[in-house]
Amino acid sequence: MTFLGETGPGPFYLPPTVWFCTPKQRSVDGFLVTDEYGSCTVDPQKAEIIAPLFNRQQHWYRAIHPGETVYILGQLTTLSRHYTDTDKRQATLHLLADWKKDHVEMLHRFDKNGNGKIDQHELMVARQAAEVVVDNNHDHEYRQSASHIVEQTTDGRPFIISSIPPDKLLKRYSFWMVAHIVTWLALSVLALLLG
Repeated sequence: MTFLGETGPGPFYLPPTVWFCTPKQRSVDGFLVTDEYGSCTVDPQKAEIIAPLFNRQQHWYRAIHPGETVYILGQLTTLSRHYTDTDKRQATLHLLADWKKDHVEMLHRFDKNGNGKIDQHELMVARQAAEVVVDNNHDHEYRQSASHIVEQTTDGRPFIISSIPPDKLLKRYSFWMVAHIVTWLALSVLALLLG
């Protein structure tokens, strides 16, 4: 996986790339893309990648270079751990068990009637305090930046990565569509005339 400012491994004759494809090799490393909303990792393994064809030292290859603008059609997934009620309960009990190991501190914090024991009401207060600590820790973790990944869709829609702007792609595909239609018509007429 490559990260911001890094390039993926490739043949010695290539300039720095984040993705490349040669007749013998295609990179499968993920790479990081960044825009005004943040950054995410792109997993190109199952993508249709549209990139210009280059020639260097008599070798043909397609590549996406660092700093290039890419256009991606895929599924964005946020990878963050979902915190369940069971997770919270277990974390609270674990923290409470840790506090109980230091009996003197436990009495100092929660023995409000000063009898040298933690009764049921004081244990309930300790548990509520542990829940607050667990909630605060969870809130802090939740506020941390999540990991995002763009990958193949799960519903069969195309997964496309392109370093060619969409308007240029549209012109290119329009040209080839017209060329195929004209060729098909010409061959159809020729077949009728010869048939």
